[in-house]
Amino acid sequence: MENKTRETFGSRLGFILVSAGCAIGIGNVWKSLTGTFEDTGPDEAATVFSDMLANPSELLIFMAVTVVAGFLVLSFGVKNGLERVNKFMMIGLLALILILAVMSLTLEKASEGMKFYLLPDIDSIKSVGLFNIITAAMNQAFFTLNLGITAIEVYR
Repeated sequence: MENKTRETFGSRLGFILVSAGCAIGIGNVWKSLTGTFEDTGPDEAATVFSDMLANPSELLIFMAVTVVAGFLVLSFGVKNGLERVNKFMMIGLLALILILAVMSLTLEKASEGMKFYLLPDIDSIKSVGLFNIITAAMNQAFFTLNLGITAIEVYR
């Protein structure tokens, strides 16, 4: 019987970036989808999905491109495929976020945007309810942590 060992990551940074990419990416995509339909009636939600399904050939093309790209990256293995591409993509994403953050601070009325972002609106908190805000934040945090822990188990 052949004794095969599993390929591992070449560095701790690669492992952390892949785990973060899984947790952050999937967690935020899921939250944006559930948040999109939070105050939406069934008719409005059906309209969104019917708009998406209006062009099935486009959906099929993008799905095929995504699957082929995934197979291509993974065909090189964990270290030379997944880790290498992910290091490039995650560091590029971080650089893009930093560039956009700095650029947004140079815009007109940036100080108003920073006040909106950093200073809580007590009236909004009262109308939504502090408990609901804390619960939503904890749900998102634990969902993202769950995905991160799952990714760690998958890649361990």
